[in-house]
Amino acid sequence: MTGFKISCGNCGSDKIVEKSAHNLLGQSGERSIYGEGIQRKCLNCGNEDFSLLKTRLT
Repeated sequence: MTGFKISCGNCGSDKIVEKSAHNLLGQSGERSIYGEGIQRKCLNCGNEDFSLLKTRLT
């Protein structure tokens, strides 16, 4: 079985922390649009990335 390596797009480091996250994307009238996905942060340079998996309207 082969694996893959996640590296920072900014500095190339492989010291990455991942967690699931919910981010407010915007408003639609009185309702909020949230994005659910994975947030990654490089421990070397502090670069952050959010990968959107799905959205929901609340």
